[in-house]
Amino acid sequence: MPEGELQENESLLALFDNLDLEDSAERRVGVYVLEEYYGKTMADVGRKYLGLGEEIRDMNLKTQWGKLRVRIESLDQYSLPEGYSSLIPQLKAFRDNVAHDYDEIPPESNLKNLRTRAPEWKGWLIEQTQEYHEVERELDARQTMVQITKNTLEGVLEQTEWLSGPFESHREKTENRAQTLLDELEEIEEESNEITVNLVHLFADAQELDQEFDAEEIEEALIEWNQQLRVDQHLEDQRMQERE
Repeated sequence: MPEGELQENESLLALFDNLDLEDSAERRVGVYVLEEYYGKTMADVGRKYLGLGEEIRDMNLKTQWGKLRVRIESLDQYSLPEGYSSLIPQLKAFRDNVAHDYDEIPPESNLKNLRTRAPEWKGWLIEQTQEYHEVERELDARQTMVQITKNTLEGVLEQTEWLSGPFESHREKTENRAQTLLDELEEIEEESNEITVNLVHLFADAQELDQEFDAEEIEEALIEWNQQLRVDQHLEDQRMQERE
């Protein structure tokens, strides 16, 4: 990724600033502009400093944020500034609501807050990911394999937290498997300082579990399921009114 690419998405904030947020249509557009800014920032720093693959460009905001946080939270001096933890989940919720409901109008004050916090959030994120990059360069091959395995499994656990409804059993199964692998990783760390066959197998198991758990596909299905529940409830309410 070119060195100056991290600066390119600043034009998105200028685009947002030119929107008339009192206009409902432009306010809806503002959600997509902010999604582009936050999402592109995470994709850029994830590839540049955290060793994440090109697939992060195709992930939704919540999945991107989860993968980045798992890595930078391993830093000894990690500290999440107040208010930052809610930025991405809130923007993701606005984006989903706007995308699935053409009458949805997000609150103007919330969008302005997301715009105001964007540059400082980006600065903090770059600082944290640069530090992670420097620390990772000092690790040997075994430490790197252990860290990647740990990051992968913790990322899976974080992504399962929001699953509910028809995916409850899938969540429990995935969480149990991830936790079992983490326990095995801890045992392997204590057993040897070498890259053992068991460590290689565990590394592969973690990657396989991460691929099996398609968070974005499940989330889309969950959104559709919740929408269908609302439709069913609406139809049921209509039938009850007709009976009365």
